[in-house]
This record gives sequence, C-alpha cells and structure tokens, in this order.
Amino acid sequence: MRRVVWTEQAREDLIAIQSYVQGFSPPAAIRLAVRLIDLAESLSAFPDRGRQIRHGLREAVSIRPYVIRYAILPSEIRIITIRHSARRPEG
Repeated sequence: MRRVVWTEQAREDLIAIQSYVQGFSPPAAIRLAVRLIDLAESLSAFPDRGRQIRHGLREAVSIRPYVIRYAILPSEIRIITIRHSARRPEG
C-alpha cells in the first residue's frame, strides 16, 4: 500500500470546510472532517476508487457535496484538494 500525503492546499481546504460547517453545527463539523480524513486515508488501500478526471488526477466523490482530488504516484497517494462539488474546477 502507498502512503497518503496531504498537500498544504488540501489541509487548508479541510480546515476551511470544518470551520464553515462548525458555524452551523460543531458536532457535524467534526463528523464531516473525520469522514473526509477517513475517505482520503482509505485511498491507500483502494487508490482506483475515484474516477479519473484527467491524466494523473482522480476524484473521489462519496461525501456529498465534497470531492477529494488526488494523484496516484509510485510511492504515495497525494491528496491535492478537497472542494465543494458546486465550485468550478481549477485548471
């Protein structure tokens, strides 16, 4: 299994999402953050579970409305971003 590595952007995204949801419901914010982390970490065992959106970049969509974009590299799974599915894709 490859190790999961979070980019600084992905960590910032997770904090921003949790902070936003915390304004409505602190318990829900914690549950959501844990679920997103668990999903990202599960990519170590199941790296192909997300759909390929372009060469070298995949997207896991199982905690609506959030998607995790990641890359499968030879020695690691790199979590690139976590974003709301309504946001326009970058690049």
